[in-house]
Amino acid sequence: MDKYSKSLLVDNAVLSLMPKELRYRKEGCKFLKILILTASLISVSIITGCTNNNNNPNTTKPEPPLRAIPGADQTILVGQTVTFDGRNSTGNIVEYIWDFDKSDGINVGDAKGPVVSHKYDRCGEYRVTLTVVNSKGEKASSYCYVFVNYFQEHSSMLTMGSNATYSFPVLDGIASIYVKLQYPSGAANQNRLNLNIFAANDSEFYNSASDQRESGDTQTVEVKCSDFRMLVPHGDWKAQISCIAGINVNYNITIEAKY
Repeated sequence: MDKYSKSLLVDNAVLSLMPKELRYRKEGCKFLKILILTASLISVSIITGCTNNNNNPNTTKPEPPLRAIPGADQTILVGQTVTFDGRNSTGNIVEYIWDFDKSDGINVGDAKGPVVSHKYDRCGEYRVTLTVVNSKGEKASSYCYVFVNYFQEHSSMLTMGSNATYSFPVLDGIASIYVKLQYPSGAANQNRLNLNIFAANDSEFYNSASDQRESGDTQTVEVKCSDFRMLVPHGDWKAQISCIAGINVNYNITIEAKY
């Protein structure tokens, strides 16, 4: 039995001898059963396996893949602050780089940091790109969209022969523009206002819609930007109200450009 004992005694091993059976235990493992069948034939079976412990650690976790996550798409109004949060991005990230609009030609990034904020002064569709860099210099990018809408409303008064103009800045790709003109209740039936919407291109304007209503009616004009995309990629659109008949004609106007 000595030759088996010598071959089995290794670091931190405990060996107990039983008739025709050896039980071998190593620190960090439960028993292995060694059965001596003959002088030259040994059968080895594992009763229970080994488990990791502090003396034999193997707890290294693989680094998560580098991934940029800029967050969900957002819809805001012109002039509102929008916040972008990239903290759900994964990997050993050392730098966050944001580009708030790919169409402006800025490739070096408009802001840096996991959480940033921005304001847009024109309504339109903006693609916001987040690029993350890890400690090895590797990069990953992804993007989300911001839809910036425009809304304004006014109440005022016109007399025959006068007009009022309201401008609103838009970018190419606007889905639709709504202008609603309404007379307050109690206005005289002889009062008439004319409403025109113009799409701007430098100093040139294109008449997009025109109509007139008598007092008490509500006038709504909807214009698709796609009708003018070849002529006017972007610019200051205008809604113009002209008083055709009446004196001191009160009106309410609502302008909304939305996606």
